[in-house]
Amino acid sequence: MGRGRRFPADVPGAAGSPGRRGGTGAEGSCRRTFIPAGGRRFVNSVALVDPLLDAEWERSLDAFPEATAFHSSAWLRVLADTYAFRPIGLLAKHGSTVVGCLPLVEARTWLTPRRGISLPFTDECRILGDATARAALVAHALAEGDARQWRYCEFRDPAAVDESNPAQDEFFGHALNLEPDAEKVFARLDGAVRQAVRKAERGGLRIEFSAGPDAIRDYYALHCLTRQRHGTPPQPFAFFANLQRHVLATGAGQVVSARHGERVIASAVFIHRGRHAIYKFGASDEAFQALRANNLVMWRAIAWYSEKGYASFDFGRTDPDNEGLRRYKRSWGTEERRVRYFRFDRRSRRFAAARPGGGWSSRVFRRLPRPVARLIGLALYRHAA
Repeated sequence: MGRGRRFPADVPGAAGSPGRRGGTGAEGSCRRTFIPAGGRRFVNSVALVDPLLDAEWERSLDAFPEATAFHSSAWLRVLADTYAFRPIGLLAKHGSTVVGCLPLVEARTWLTPRRGISLPFTDECRILGDATARAALVAHALAEGDARQWRYCEFRDPAAVDESNPAQDEFFGHALNLEPDAEKVFARLDGAVRQAVRKAERGGLRIEFSAGPDAIRDYYALHCLTRQRHGTPPQPFAFFANLQRHVLATGAGQVVSARHGERVIASAVFIHRGRHAIYKFGASDEAFQALRANNLVMWRAIAWYSEKGYASFDFGRTDPDNEGLRRYKRSWGTEERRVRYFRFDRRSRRFAAARPGGGWSSRVFRRLPRPVARLIGLALYRHAA
């Protein structure tokens, strides 16, 4: 692990190329001098740490207000415990000061090649730091990929590399700006959304906030139902159990559920860090759609985060061809952005463009019994990261 390494000299479109090259210690630091631009600080080392064991990772994240729950060691622990991925933390430093952070996991299964991803099952994972720090971290990640013989290295950050590079995948992201007065946020929602929320409130639904295992189990039952309806296998229950144990139970997330009588008919999972909240999962019983429970769950979560002083509420990613979901998220007063994923292929030494796919799998999964779909999800997701 301590052998000499070099940054890839042939990486296209990397902003802020290394000014010098030298040896790398994979478990320690990589001494480099990067050319600063626009008054940015030099990055003279990149350290590799274990974010699950090294407290420096969490301390470093505290210096970046833009860090989200996806950067946290708790989220990385969920991925490691569920799918046996190996988390890696890269810290760009100016002297002893951390000026950039990049989390990755190394993933490998018997069915798929070894690869580096930042991060799987994560809608967006921004590389923390200015342009100089980001360039240093991307270059070091690619050097790690060479040393570890990754087939590819994937970054889920639209600012990871020069935008002239082809994206492996593209989505829309939607975020709602919050303010402490929830009523002002409510007034910015589309009229149809406000009407649906008021209808749900008149319907006598009971809203519950919980971080406990029972709430996750109730959510998962609806999750399997909803995934079948959408023609997608559900994630294994172990993923949600680990999410509850490592994230929700530590105060970094919650489940918001709507009950009609004693029955949970809609539920959603939210995670948070700093002043940023993320809507990660949502599910419902379609038989009760007329009660608008989903709208009430979402609004009560938004109101909670507003009143607690959070600055933003992220609705996650949306496929470009899902115009209905995109329109739904815009109706909540969100700002839309492009989310691009970049994948560097080690064999071609280029960022790879997306490959065309088909929709046959959705049609098949919609017809499968739920127990069968759960078994497929248990086997599939680790390979599909």
